[in-house]
Amino acid sequence: MSNYLFFCLDCQEEFAQHMNMSEYEKGGLTCPKCGGKRVTQHVEAFSAVTSRKS
Repeated sequence: MSNYLFFCLDCQEEFAQHMNMSEYEKGGLTCPKCGGKRVTQHVEAFSAVTSRKS
């Protein structure tokens, strides 16, 4: 499961949503604060920690 970052255009609230890929592709996401459907995805930084040294 991945964590996605969204922004509501109605109430200007940024929120994170934890969902798997099929839930993400299904769409229909609403803002948890105002229930608005005008939601856009924000790009979130990703980093991975590994045990190997480079």
